[in-house]
Amino acid sequence: MKKVLGMICLYWIWGSTYLAISFGIASIPPFCFGGLRFLLAGSLLYFGLRLGGTPAPERSHWKGAAIIGLLMVVGGNGLVTWAELSVPSGLAGVVIASVPLWMAIISPLFLGGQVPSKATCVGLGTGFLGVALLVGASFVDLKSGGLGLVALVFAAAFWATGSLLSRKVELPKSTPLAVAMEFLLGGLALTVISLFNGEWTVLYNQGMTVDTKAIVALLYLIFIGSMFAFSIYMWLLKNANPLLVGTYAFVCPVVAVVLGWLVKGEAMSQTAVIASSLIILSVAFVLVETQRKRRKAKCLA
Repeated sequence: MKKVLGMICLYWIWGSTYLAISFGIASIPPFCFGGLRFLLAGSLLYFGLRLGGTPAPERSHWKGAAIIGLLMVVGGNGLVTWAELSVPSGLAGVVIASVPLWMAIISPLFLGGQVPSKATCVGLGTGFLGVALLVGASFVDLKSGGLGLVALVFAAAFWATGSLLSRKVELPKSTPLAVAMEFLLGGLALTVISLFNGEWTVLYNQGMTVDTKAIVALLYLIFIGSMFAFSIYMWLLKNANPLLVGTYAFVCPVVAVVLGWLVKGEAMSQTAVIASSLIILSVAFVLVETQRKRRKAKCLA
């Protein structure tokens, strides 16, 4: 029962982060918003762990955390936050659902991973067809945010690369400490980007007026979307079937779409619905096929 409740919480929280981001960037510039989110979440998590007795990281660990932080926090989440200036929150969640597809491609091409089976390749092709339909349709109708969707595609690729490299770079043995460091360094980089992009000047010129919804969204993303959801995710990885945990990749986008429609009245074109369905179904297929291959390999071992 705890595992089921944990998955329901994960679906809801991570599916709702896209909506929270859309409320936040309505009055706080995107890179500034992302920088504040991860700097504060990383600081609270890092110093909380250190006060709790977690050993200090080595100097080499900071280098690894910087690489992952730049890829996942800046390239991944930073681009998502910026893209939501022009892309509906639900659609953003759908494009980011393609992360497992990118992982299946990047791993064998650049990191020496196992080559996907023919069945997996069919699933990958279906998923990327959905992504191509979304991006192609956006350039036909520029109102749908063509550059934003392209940014989301790159964000998914960056997140996938960071996820894969996190297994190879030198990081602390404590996973929560490693994530806290990645949050800190990624948040710092986003803050620097926001400074050079003139976002803090924009805030100053408008009298630092920030909508209450943006403040609530920021606090929600720090404490619930980052710290609490991560704790649930780590517990599930240790105690639940990996295939069950992996279902977040195609359930969270559905939650994002439904919340965007219910709360903000976000509509999706027929092409977007078809493309989104292709992406979500292909992710589900690839995850199931990957798990099947792992079980088969264990039986043969």
